[in-house]
Amino acid sequence: MGFYPPGFMPQRRRSIGRVIFSILGVFIIVASLTANVLVVATISGCGGGGKPYAERTIVRGDSARRVAVLPVSGVIMGDTAELFDQFCQGVEEDKSIKAVIVEVDTPGGSVAASDEILHRLQRLKARRGIPVVVSMAGYATSGGYYVSASADRIFARPTTITGNIGVLWPQYDVSELAGKYGVHENLIAAPRPGFKDAGSMFRPMSTEHRAYFQSLVDAAFAQFKAVVATGRTGKLKQPIDQIANGKAYTADEALKLGLIDQVGYLDDARQWLVDQGHVAENAAVVRYKATRSLLGMLAQSRRGGGGDEAAAGSVTVNGVKIELSLKAIEELRATRPMYLFRAQ
Repeated sequence: MGFYPPGFMPQRRRSIGRVIFSILGVFIIVASLTANVLVVATISGCGGGGKPYAERTIVRGDSARRVAVLPVSGVIMGDTAELFDQFCQGVEEDKSIKAVIVEVDTPGGSVAASDEILHRLQRLKARRGIPVVVSMAGYATSGGYYVSASADRIFARPTTITGNIGVLWPQYDVSELAGKYGVHENLIAAPRPGFKDAGSMFRPMSTEHRAYFQSLVDAAFAQFKAVVATGRTGKLKQPIDQIANGKAYTADEALKLGLIDQVGYLDDARQWLVDQGHVAENAAVVRYKATRSLLGMLAQSRRGGGGDEAAAGSVTVNGVKIELSLKAIEELRATRPMYLFRAQ
């Protein structure tokens, strides 16, 4: 049997309405899960000597003066920031690491998580005093550019898409459809009237609530622009307000705007470190990777301490069973501001 609102009895003549309602339900679920999916940066590798992460040597050489490649990939969420913190802690403790290349391949993600990664990277630079270079892969958009902006030098592949400086805060309005099928939200909130219940998808957004959310987005946008303007001081070819227009740029366009320093690959980033005298030509290069135990720890932390994440239940939409975890159900209840390239 399909999934219908309480009290609604399906009728043949209303089959089109049922289909629309079902499709909308799936859309909301998928959209929310896409924006809030558990994502961690991963790369291939092995072995780790008791550390919470593993290393894989990608360039053999002098092990006393090494370059560490720290990946930031997938949609940036809290787990991505936690994993990156572990990598940075490892670099701080390993005095053989003389330079860091952050390998960025992400469309962006959570505003808070992106800022946490940037802050952690800046703290690493302050504590170790070693150069930090960014090597962009397929995407380094929105939050992906945010975490890159303060690097000593930014490289982007010829096919990289970057920039997209702006903020999204997804909101959904299903009030007309819900009203048609007798679905109502019985929400009790205080203060009344106020802003505690702003953003409900079961009624149109008021002018006051829209202005309220816009002010929050504007504040996040101002923070983004300040990070880029500071990180790229003296390098931007146009005023930040002209560059930060929400557009994504090709590598060549980003170079002309001063958002990156050079079109090149990971090898070029390494060679720059050699040319600048930060490491020797024969320096080894290692890439960090989360171990299974660390991934498990992060997953358990995201579940809230334990339990079966898949045990929450499921819904059936037109005969299709959709499993929802406890965390997924929790994430469906709220949206958040995002430094995210939506076209990815």
